[in-house]
Formats: sequence, C-alpha cells, structure tokens
Amino acid sequence: HAVRSVGLELVEVGIADRFSGAVKRDAEGCEIEAAISERTAAIVYVAYAHTQPSLEEVVAAAHKGGVPVIVDAAGQLPPASNLQRFIAAGADLVAFSGGKAIGGPQASGILCGRRDLIAAAALQHQDLDVMPELWEPPASLIDKSQLPGAPQHGIGRPCKVGKEEIAGLVKALRLFVAEDPAERRQRWFALMEELVAACGVLQHAEIAVVADRKRAEIPTARLVLDEEAAGTTALELVRALQEGRPPIAANPTDVYEGAVIFGPMCLKEGEPEQIGQRLRELLG
Repeated sequence: HAVRSVGLELVEVGIADRFSGAVKRDAEGCEIEAAISERTAAIVYVAYAHTQPSLEEVVAAAHKGGVPVIVDAAGQLPPASNLQRFIAAGADLVAFSGGKAIGGPQASGILCGRRDLIAAAALQHQDLDVMPELWEPPASLIDKSQLPGAPQHGIGRPCKVGKEEIAGLVKALRLFVAEDPAERRQRWFALMEELVAACGVLQHAEIAVVADRKRAEIPTARLVLDEEAAGTTALELVRALQEGRPPIAANPTDVYEGAVIFGPMCLKEGEPEQIGQRLRELLG
C-alpha cells in the first residue's frame, strides 16, 4: 500500500518457491533484470537475513537497468552496523523505523542514501504557505535554484514528522549506537529469563527463551501450547492477554503453530512478572 499510494504499480518478480512449498529456489537477479522496462521507477527490496536474491545481486541488476534500489530495513536494527551495510552494498535509499529497537518515537524513521533522492522525498513532505522569496531550504540538501518555485503540499504531507519526533529520534539513535551490543542483548536476555521464571509451571504449555526467527540477535520467550489439552488455542490466548487489564500485547506470528511469542524491547522493570502472573491465571 505504501508503494501504491504514491501512484506506482507494484510488480512482483519471480516466485518465492521456498515459501510456496514447491522447491528451494527463489526469485533470481536475472529475472529482476529482465523485468525492468522504461516504466520501471525503482526496485523495492525488503531486507531480512533470509531474503533472496542477495541485495548485491539485486543492485547489480537494477543499476544495469538504470533504476535505483529502495531497501525496506524497518526492523533490521540491531546490529547497528546495518545503518551502513545496505548503503555499502549499493542501495540507493534505505528506510529504518525510528521505533522498534532504536526506541525512538513510533511516528519517526530514518531515510538514508543518495542525496538527490532524499531531497526529492523531502520536497514531497513540505507544507508551505510561504512566498518563494522567503523560502530558504538547507542548501546542503536542496538546491533552490533548480526548482521553478517553492513546493506547496506534496504527497508526503500527511506523513510529515514533527520537530518533537525528530529530536526524540536523534537522541534515541545516539543512545542506540552508543550502547554496547553485548550489554543490550544481555539486558534483553535477562528480561526474557525473568518472564520465563515468572511463569513457573504452566498447564499444557511450555515456555523457553529462544532467538527471534527473523532477527537472531533479539532473544524472545516462546510459549508452545498444547491446544487440545488446554481447551484453548494460541490465538485465543493472545486475545485474552490483549483484553486483560493491563492489556498485554503478545506477538501472534506463530499462533497457527500453537505458539505465542513475547519480546523484550518494550518491557520495563517489573513487567515480566506481570506477564507471568497473567499467564498463570489463564493457563494455571
């Protein structure tokens, strides 16, 4: 929807056979290269550790066809090295969430990459009721002399970020980069161990600390429920947690495997015990 909302047609290339259950292959760089036409505006690449083909292969195909590569790396922090890795691999634009592991405002994000493309995005976020003669954008980002006039209301106006969010994001990013990765992971791991310990012995369920399937650096607590014996499903358990007071938001990604996931990033001191207590009430 984000891609289509700016007036583009989203064209999927290849078949992710690994996920359709057919074979072990995925879309290939040659297929992306063959799909590029004079109407292609960009290649959108969603970054995960398991994403295929590699970003380098996609960049080679895209740049051969004269189009940029936009990387959706919203949840790809940590590690902090990813702030530079995708650009180093040749991506033209990379978008990160300002929330999630960074811990900044949820209504913020980071866009990095080619200066001309970032300037184009910035121009679409303007909300200007100002005389062109009085508009002075930062020269390091926008060359005013190259524009026919001051931009008015761009397509990104509804998504513009306030100064408060910018200040919060900059502070959160500095704290995130400064924190030792091992200390961060140990802090998260301790929260998950505390949650598991708070659960005690649950009826018809087992809970343990495991790595996040998509981001191995983030420890999670994964509860596996014997749905038949418990007389309830993992989905119903997530709903019950959500409807309690206080509401507890669990990760429902694996509910159809009979599992409920708990993450550490938003937890504060004492909250793992609250989650464990609620699970004991629901599961005995």
